[in-house]
Amino acid sequence: MINTYNESLVHHELKELFAEKYGGKTEVEHNGYICDVFCQNKNDEKPLIIEVQSAGLSSLSEKLRSLLKDSRLMLVYPLATKTRIQTVSTEGKVVSSRTSPKKKNIYCIFGEFFKIYDLFEDENFSLCVVPVTQTKIKQLTDEPVQTPQKNRRFKKNYLITDRLLDTISEPIVFKNKIEFLDLLPKEIPEMFSSKELKKTEVKGEANKMLWVLLRMGLIKIDHKEKNLIYYTKA
Repeated sequence: MINTYNESLVHHELKELFAEKYGGKTEVEHNGYICDVFCQNKNDEKPLIIEVQSAGLSSLSEKLRSLLKDSRLMLVYPLATKTRIQTVSTEGKVVSSRTSPKKKNIYCIFGEFFKIYDLFEDENFSLCVVPVTQTKIKQLTDEPVQTPQKNRRFKKNYLITDRLLDTISEPIVFKNKIEFLDLLPKEIPEMFSSKELKKTEVKGEANKMLWVLLRMGLIKIDHKEKNLIYYTKA
């Protein structure tokens, strides 16, 4: 069975876009997994596999590690920089449309790396962050319901039925871990703590970013001062 169950239009359109760009086929089985895009050219020593995932990158850890054994792998992450929420009644009529206050920036990716940060040591692995704007379809229901994934603590009177792709911006590609150092804001001092980092555009993602960069070996602990840990580039 192909991997299109409950597939959003954002995922589908990006999958088709990358398949066309790299001359690949969609929904191909390889090593026991269904790959979003599979590219195999005559002169390639290893095939290129492209996986599109908008959230929960750590949940793909086992799949990614398995595919990397004999393939090159590009993980495509659509970053929703702006989301419009369109609410639809039970009769199928649009009853409201508003812009979500939640906006993501490039620093949100670090919260997705907790189980996959070491994959950037592999020269066959790369991350392609695609900034997008999207429309989220909020379908009202007659009664409170649980999501298909059973991840609601309490039932609610709506379901998110789709995510529509509105615009795509220039992708940001990370081919190795060193490139993440470029995301450290220029205004922070050589020796810095989460306090300095939170004052920049990193804001609330500071602790996640520090956790990942430390485990990647890109920064190191210099010293501790009261309740603050100070870091420098490794």
